[in-house]
Amino acid sequence: RQLFTPDQSLVSGCFPVLETDDELVKKVYYTGPLTMLYLLNTNLPEHERVYLTGGPRWGASTTFFWDIAIWSELWAAVDPWMMKEQIIAWIKIDPNKHYGKDNLGGNGVGNGYSANYWCLFKIIRDYLVTTGDYAFLDETIGTKTLLDHMEAYALNWQNLSLYGTPGYEDTLYQLADFGADPWNLLECVPTYIHIVPSFNIGYAWMMRETAKLYEQKGNSAKADSLDEQAEEMMQNILKLYAGNGAWNSLYPNNKKVEVRHVLDFIYFGKFMADDVSPSIKQEMMDFLDRELRTDTWMRAQSLSDIAAKDSDRPDHGPMGSFDGWIPEVMDAMTRMG
Repeated sequence: RQLFTPDQSLVSGCFPVLETDDELVKKVYYTGPLTMLYLLNTNLPEHERVYLTGGPRWGASTTFFWDIAIWSELWAAVDPWMMKEQIIAWIKIDPNKHYGKDNLGGNGVGNGYSANYWCLFKIIRDYLVTTGDYAFLDETIGTKTLLDHMEAYALNWQNLSLYGTPGYEDTLYQLADFGADPWNLLECVPTYIHIVPSFNIGYAWMMRETAKLYEQKGNSAKADSLDEQAEEMMQNILKLYAGNGAWNSLYPNNKKVEVRHVLDFIYFGKFMADDVSPSIKQEMMDFLDRELRTDTWMRAQSLSDIAAKDSDRPDHGPMGSFDGWIPEVMDAMTRMG
């Protein structure tokens, strides 16, 4: 009851009440706050409250940036004070080296994920637009303002692009290359490496969102520059379409490898829906219905994917799906119409 009540002692905000007479929708929706309370921990030394998105089995004191980014808009409504405090702490952790924070010792933990820059940016952005605390943009964290950090996250793809080096001469390589180690991306999908659509979409979205912030501050020149770079990146990403609702990864020497995975569907739907043609949207929906959705759940990877037999986990492979992908797919479907 406290979680749904404003001005109580449990959290600094409150969980939204859903007004509906649909009992099935209620059941789905109100599992959310139960999950949140299950993840809530109030006796770790780093913060008064933390949400352990590693769960008790895989990370008894860990908050993963990627996992919490999936519900960061809701977090901003429920516990904005703790969210801001943890954003400040997380910015000091190197996203190239760590996928989250250990709330017992205070250090970064795990390996670097290719998603990290997008995750941290999205968490900050969702805090800003949900709370309206735009004064936070001018606060200094370390040696830079928050807005400077956001711009650095948005432009990090430039540090990853290998355009112009041997094997990367084509202008299509003006995208982020995430390397040959699948452990930094989807871990168990061996073909999802190098230039992948999803996180490049994330960078284009970040540039567009940063442009909005500069426009809000009256810096139209910076906003226009970021929007132009985002548009160029989007046009290159669209060239990775493989047909029939699926997308290619791009390897060196102009090699394209088709990957039939839900992650590209999610990122296109959530962050690039207005850039994709109606016909491609329909083909993507057909792909989702045909190859990923099941009667009671979904697959993260199609059984028809060339790497399906080598993707041996039920969270990102063909045997099932990480539960976070379900609402992400629903969000993508909504934004695609």
